[in-house]
Amino acid sequence: MKVGKVVILVNKNKLNKNHRNRDKSAQTIEYLKEVLEKNKIETHWITSLPPQTGRSNRLKKLNSSKEITKDVADIVLVCGGDGTMLEAAQKTIGRGVPLIGI
Repeated sequence: MKVGKVVILVNKNKLNKNHRNRDKSAQTIEYLKEVLEKNKIETHWITSLPPQTGRSNRLKKLNSSKEITKDVADIVLVCGGDGTMLEAAQKTIGRGVPLIGI
């Protein structure tokens, strides 16, 4: 499978200056961004907040779509924990878009 379009769902709390793993999370995201750009892969970034603190999904080109379909992404990379992975699964369920957790 050739990957040309990727949606990256990032837990916004992982980038909070008070988060214990902020530096590792930021490094991972920067590295991911570099690799995707180097390989000329179209990217769409979504920031996510856990349900208990409210939801805030922002997606530049998708206008905060609740669903991620095959025409939008060949694959979804999920940067976060269990809750972020469950949110991604909810957005892609039944649409044949694979998820990879980071």
